[in-house]
Amino acid sequence: MTGRLGLAYEIVDGDGHIVLPGDEWWRPYLPEKYWDWPAKEVVEPDGTRTLWAEGRQLEGPFSPVANYPAAGGSGFGVTPLSVSKGRQDAPISVARKLGGADPRDRLTAMDQDGVDVAYLFPSQVLSLIPALYSSSFADAMVRAYNDWIGDFCAADPHRLRPIAMLPQQDLILAEEEMRRVRKKSFPAVMLRPNTVGNLNLDHPNYERIWAAAVELDLTVCIHEGFGLKIPQIGVERCSSSFQGHVVSHAFEHMMTCLLMITSGVTERHPTLRIGFMESGAGWAPFWLDRMDAHFEQAVFNSAHPDLKRKPSDYFKRQCFLGVEPDYALLPQMVDWGLEDTLVYASDFPHFDCIFPGSAAAAANRTDMSDEVKRKLVRDNALRLFNAQS
Repeated sequence: MTGRLGLAYEIVDGDGHIVLPGDEWWRPYLPEKYWDWPAKEVVEPDGTRTLWAEGRQLEGPFSPVANYPAAGGSGFGVTPLSVSKGRQDAPISVARKLGGADPRDRLTAMDQDGVDVAYLFPSQVLSLIPALYSSSFADAMVRAYNDWIGDFCAADPHRLRPIAMLPQQDLILAEEEMRRVRKKSFPAVMLRPNTVGNLNLDHPNYERIWAAAVELDLTVCIHEGFGLKIPQIGVERCSSSFQGHVVSHAFEHMMTCLLMITSGVTERHPTLRIGFMESGAGWAPFWLDRMDAHFEQAVFNSAHPDLKRKPSDYFKRQCFLGVEPDYALLPQMVDWGLEDTLVYASDFPHFDCIFPGSAAAAANRTDMSDEVKRKLVRDNALRLFNAQS
């Protein structure tokens, strides 16, 4: 099939995002008993706009979320569209117009960007859900969001493909939601890499999630967020969003990669497909090399009897990395043998995306062979999500 850039194949965006159409998007989907609890803006007596959910003011990484949604909703995973690198003054309404409120607008934006197929992750609820205290409310919000994104993508099921969220506060409910969304033909579920409910992703309670993913043929995507206060590696030593955002996305994915491989998740589930999305993928060669070096030392690997082969072997067999189309370190990652793991990720319509021209930025690179570029912009994404086209 010829793609929109005139190539002999379609371009597949492995990590796009939606922006919800308004603060009450949930109303047709959420049980009425929870209608007082969804995230909402509250104007305080001094004029400060704060963000509340579950009857409490939400906290950011360094302080309570204030002046939401000023500056594009800073602190809640809502970022304005940047029409070029470095521009952050476009209003959130622009991102909503292109990314959220109407799937027809999203399809038009994809046409402009040269993207044929997009796998769609959340924005606001990506940050909200793991910050909730109530597992029942988290489950209700997840179900509401998954139903909303399912309806959104129904406008063109081939081009718009939904990624489901899960309530990590209760992994029994999470497994039930996996089974529910699979019946709706969702191709993948998303987990935050952070400690949620005092559990890391290598905890035995997650075994039911990995087993269900294999049984149901669901891809598991790990996707970090930033803006609301939950445990994030290194952020406790930071004092600004600049510092916190730099460390959280990369460090959380590095830790999850380490925990899942060394705890035997990939050994026990060799067909489990894992995507590490929006993580600053250049960490992978260094981190895998360091893990391999420790595997060679008996003083270390004896603590992990389920680790039967080099960590890099597991990674190359069943893990994938979302990468920005203009990522400077891509050639070095190819040289390190990761070409079959790299998945083009537009991050549209967030502030640091390229638009329009994201797909062309990947497809027109001159520092990779045509074969590698096809893997980057199509083949690897289809393998990650086990899709034929």
